[in-house]
Amino acid sequence: MGLFSSKTKTTVGTAVARVIPDESLPDSIKNGVIKSIFEDGDLSEHVVEALTGSIGVRAERMYEYGKRAYAHGLPSGQMVSSAIGRAEVEAVLATLEGNTVLLDYLHYGPANNLHIGWMNLISSRGYNTTTNELPPLSTSEGTTVWLHDMVVVVPEAKFPTMSQDSLAQWGQAPCAGYTHERAIGTEASRGLILHSPVETSSTRLDEFLRVTYTWYLPVKDTDPNTWKKYAEFDIPVAGYPNDAEYLHVKYKVGGVIKYWMYRIGSGIHPTLDALVDAAPEVNGTFFPFAYFRYNKKSEIEDKSTAAYKTSKKLVKYLGMDYDDIAAAIDENPDIANVEQAMLMMAVPVNTEDQQELWYLYEFFENMYFANGGGAMTRDTAVIFAGLRGEILPQTNLVIQDSRFKMGIRHSGIYRARVGGTIGVVGSHARGMETIYTEYSSVNHETGATQIELIPHKYHYFRKQITEHLYEEIQVVGLQTLFYVFESFASIGDEEDDILMIPLDRSITEKLTIPQREVLYARSLHYVFNSKVVTKVKWYQQGWFKAIIIIVSVVLAVVSLGQSEGFMSILRAAMIMGGTQLVATTLIIAIIKMAAVTIGVRLFVKAVGAELAFLAAIIAAAFGMYTYFAGDPTWSQNLLSLSSNLTKGIGSFMQGQMDDLLKDASDFSKYIEEQTKLLDTAQDLLEGNNLLSPFVIFGESPDDYYNRTVHSGNIGVIGFEAVSSYVEVALTLPKLDETVGENFYVQ
Repeated sequence: MGLFSSKTKTTVGTAVARVIPDESLPDSIKNGVIKSIFEDGDLSEHVVEALTGSIGVRAERMYEYGKRAYAHGLPSGQMVSSAIGRAEVEAVLATLEGNTVLLDYLHYGPANNLHIGWMNLISSRGYNTTTNELPPLSTSEGTTVWLHDMVVVVPEAKFPTMSQDSLAQWGQAPCAGYTHERAIGTEASRGLILHSPVETSSTRLDEFLRVTYTWYLPVKDTDPNTWKKYAEFDIPVAGYPNDAEYLHVKYKVGGVIKYWMYRIGSGIHPTLDALVDAAPEVNGTFFPFAYFRYNKKSEIEDKSTAAYKTSKKLVKYLGMDYDDIAAAIDENPDIANVEQAMLMMAVPVNTEDQQELWYLYEFFENMYFANGGGAMTRDTAVIFAGLRGEILPQTNLVIQDSRFKMGIRHSGIYRARVGGTIGVVGSHARGMETIYTEYSSVNHETGATQIELIPHKYHYFRKQITEHLYEEIQVVGLQTLFYVFESFASIGDEEDDILMIPLDRSITEKLTIPQREVLYARSLHYVFNSKVVTKVKWYQQGWFKAIIIIVSVVLAVVSLGQSEGFMSILRAAMIMGGTQLVATTLIIAIIKMAAVTIGVRLFVKAVGAELAFLAAIIAAAFGMYTYFAGDPTWSQNLLSLSSNLTKGIGSFMQGQMDDLLKDASDFSKYIEEQTKLLDTAQDLLEGNNLLSPFVIFGESPDDYYNRTVHSGNIGVIGFEAVSSYVEVALTLPKLDETVGENFYVQ
């Protein structure tokens, strides 16, 4: 990829919608009772008949069909831990070393910076893990050189978004190794020394490890600063893709400590790849996923495939029309971004329904035992990890069929019995709380320590087991991952995480048919996974924005017109720091490549008119200075830059003014339209209806009372009405009776 090439940015997301809302949930028993009443039939027969056709039974038939004939099979579950495959890793390393190995730690996850540092220190610097010595440096200094410390340094802006897995610090701290200053203590006692905090840098844009080493001069005097020496070098962290996952291993062979990494999926060691990428079982115990869209293609485009035919029959068991649903989904205006659209039977973690809470408790209790149980409590595990500067080990239950996979990931699952009451015996409850551990980091430039509070969300699921005792399952760091595209996984939409737990029939088969009906009906969800790939032009990328923002500083302080030329630029930039060095070099390249003329409008647009104007002034002033200093060529370039910037600012401001004028014109049209609406409404409000049968203008209060309220003697009026019927019927109304006595015509 060239420097000015476009790159892709992939965004994935998930949306979930209930199929049956609460007000439409079926109740077969109630329907059977009502039918028996209207048909005057046997109550039990009608109830049994209704239950036989309920979703509680039909979903079971769907499951059996999916197991027997569905093209994609039933999803199966595979537990993947961050400490996965200890025996397999030991076997591979024993073969590589030709000797038995003893594992110190094994972690699976994204590339870890400190582990990379240890590997580089050994392979490139000849570090001796037994003596803590750096032999090549000992040779160059003429005396023994020891490792003093190795600290992870990351860009300040990047630190809050970095994975804690990549910043975790495992094993013995680099600052605990033997030196003359740290001669006291055993290896075990040095193992209790904490790691140095991660440092953040406001000037560096790359991740690296700062290695400090120390040695003593042979001749000592009373001032230790003259014979106690320290120096440092950097180890860059590069070449490890963000979406790749590795096995990190620290092991001992023949008494020597070594470090090793293996990228899962590289194909070098198939036994290790199989730990994570093993093909799913043909049939698991989870209810099937029904696909309406896959790989951004509608399933109804080709009705001759087995996928279409078996999917259509699958959802028919639930009483749903596959073609109608797929066609409705395809009508979505943003359907081009939908990677998968499917029907899934799953329970949301934030439910309050007792039947769903029962399932969640049973599911996570099974997961607790699948993780080996354990006596350690949640608080003990979190505190222990915080004290060691480590992260909690992660476990991911991968649920997948032949097409799609999702994961249920957590950082620990615990069980406890608590005295108290959440309801009647057998009732369930759930909730979520957050606990925090402190994570210290040090500013690389100022040395100031800053404390980051790392939140650990945990969900709890409770069951009342006696009148005064309930049991609680605690799940730390719970996430549901939808693997939308290759290694890109979504955990929710733009607003919040989506936590969905698919239905496992090995659990639900314990329920009665009425209980299944409630759970199955509530669990039906449409799941839409979207993928958006957008092109990012080179001038929109972060590196270019960083360059143009500091261009004014570079022009102001770097003497580009000195006779030494390019070397003086490098020296000045080195004084300013690594970021400016890169920026200065690239700016020179941009100017030499005529970016002064082709990129000025983009420059003004990116940084704004104010900063661009400041850069133009500095460029003009510095151009005049270089002219009088005897460098007319560079002066001409700078003055040309200033002129082009000024023109670019003018063009930019004119564009802004045109936009404002257009907005003003649009607003005037809007005002005119709204004024017409107001005039029309006013005309309607001022209308008169003088022939209203309810109001007679000019009528006195007594007449109004006698006409509307007072009825007189009903009997007399009745007789009078009969006797005078013909006269009244033939009499035409008078004008004053219709419009009032005070009405007159001019």
